[in-house]
Amino acid sequence: MNLEKAGYWATIITNIPYAIVGYFGDYITFIGGILLCVGSSLMHYTYNSTTNKLDWGSMYIYFFAIFVFVLPLAIPQASLIFLVLCGLSILSADVVTSNRAAIGLVVIMTGVVSYALGGNFAIHGMILFSIALAIREWGHTKSLVVRHWTHSLWHVLTAIASYLYIL
Repeated sequence: MNLEKAGYWATIITNIPYAIVGYFGDYITFIGGILLCVGSSLMHYTYNSTTNKLDWGSMYIYFFAIFVFVLPLAIPQASLIFLVLCGLSILSADVVTSNRAAIGLVVIMTGVVSYALGGNFAIHGMILFSIALAIREWGHTKSLVVRHWTHSLWHVLTAIASYLYIL
């Protein structure tokens, strides 16, 4: 198997950690993890505008679910309402417009809230997210082979960073 084909499959398989991390949270993070695992895998398997929206929409759901999980006063009903709204946003054409900034903001807010609430590993999670983002952005300027492998690394590192937030 050549490196390009292996990297292509790696971008699909490396979405599994999101579902595993979600399992260690609550049912909302688990649903978010499953959705991101499936949504991102479908997008990497067959890229089109629908799967791209599904990928980004499921990222919103997953990262906001992690954010809701770290809030001590969050009630399950509020989390479910949020998930429904995020799910509806997948259908919107505008969901992809400023996606990187929005996801980055959620990740930073989650880390700050987790740290403020005594999260022992929140700073580590923010550092790991930053490293993952740097690797991903660097890789997207390179060849297709490098892009696949750095994006796969992004999946794994951001899943681990998410886990550090919910510890």
